Amino acid sequence: MANAEFVFIGGSDTGNPHAYLVSEESKNADDPIHLEHGKPISLPATGQYDLFLEVPGYPLIRQRLHIDAESHPPVVKPADRCLQRSLSISRERNTNPASGAQSDWLFVLRGAFAKPKEFVFVVGQDYKALHKLVIKKGESRYLELMKGPWRGKKKPFQDIAKYSSTRMNDLLRRNSGIGRIADASTLVTVFDFRTGVRKIFMLHGCEKGARPDEQSLDKSWRPVHRFDYGAPLPMADELGGLSVTDVYRWIVDGVDEYPGRVVEFSFFSHAWIQGPILVNTSDFVGVEVPNRDDTDHDARVKDFSGIEFDLKKFARAFADDSQCFNFGCFASQDLRAAIDLVTSDAKEDKAIYININDDRQRKTKAQSRKGLARIMKGCYSMALAEASGRPCWGAPAGIGSNHREKRVGGRSSWYHFIRPIGDIERMRKIYGIEKNTRGYFRYDKALAKRLEAFL
Repeated sequence: MANAEFVFIGGSDTGNPHAYLVSEESKNADDPIHLEHGKPISLPATGQYDLFLEVPGYPLIRQRLHIDAESHPPVVKPADRCLQRSLSISRERNTNPASGAQSDWLFVLRGAFAKPKEFVFVVGQDYKALHKLVIKKGESRYLELMKGPWRGKKKPFQDIAKYSSTRMNDLLRRNSGIGRIADASTLVTVFDFRTGVRKIFMLHGCEKGARPDEQSLDKSWRPVHRFDYGAPLPMADELGGLSVTDVYRWIVDGVDEYPGRVVEFSFFSHAWIQGPILVNTSDFVGVEVPNRDDTDHDARVKDFSGIEFDLKKFARAFADDSQCFNFGCFASQDLRAAIDLVTSDAKEDKAIYININDDRQRKTKAQSRKGLARIMKGCYSMALAEASGRPCWGAPAGIGSNHREKRVGGRSSWYHFIRPIGDIERMRKIYGIEKNTRGYFRYDKALAKRLEAFL
């Protein structure tokens, strides 16, 4: 066996990480090989190892390593050919080894962890493709009709996760227009309401020679942490399982250690005026009651009342240049009728009949203009923007989101967008609303003030 040593040199914004090796053969995490910062140890015996790193502000990081202490020279390399980008391994001549022999080798594992930049993605279930079966009186369960992408017109099932996967791939491409490029400090946390699981991804290296715009999701993003919230979803009639409140608490937790870590907070799901539909549960206590229904998993406007979590900490979690996205719909036939009236050349006393809380009411053009302002000011996208202190891009009032496929680098990429419609553009100009390249409106505190003038 070659006389070689192994040393870990690492640091983060809050100090040195805690590092240790666990042999895959023994799999005894209770008896690890501890790696003290800057202190060499003898190279472990040949085999597969799990390197664990406990870094403040990051999830527990696992990197698989292969050590061959029998070869000449010995070898230390990632077992899966992908090394996390915040790590590097170098083999150096050991000029001052513990044994005193100048020909020995020193393997240096270096890790540098900057302040984490976190993308928080929430993936909802396609509740429209679920079939409700009544098992017995007073009890019901939801069964999924099918899995996979859109397959024909008879059984349309939307695999909503493909939109978040596209977003993750966009972080690797400099020409994606997303405005950010992932680096070694980037975390992507995905709350998947289809499975009730939270996964955290970090960047790994890819095969030598590949450019960032050629990297695929499976080569570049690797899960470093997985947490199962228990009950499989959707289970609309049971307590437990993943809820939107778990997402809020995740953002708030750790803000004292790393304020400003969240650079994007996005919902990939169906939605309505009250917020993203993640499971399609109900709020039986009512909209007027500030407390959440314990059986409700979906997002609500009243989530930002300050009861469920600390609003000040929630706002501190967002970076100064961060943004939020609510990619779901804001569709309503009655709102569309009001928009048609408000954007028309009709006189101010022209009236239409629309349904408000199942009550058919007569509204004039002036009343409709005021009502649209009130609805946009009270919608979920606005509530999220005001609570986070950052803009939230969401669908225009009365409009549904559309989706399209685009081939990028030989792969299918899926995006949400708002189809351009003349009366929506006229409404945008009436209320002074900014939109992005995909047609989503910018909801923020400035817009809330402008809408206030119409009330």
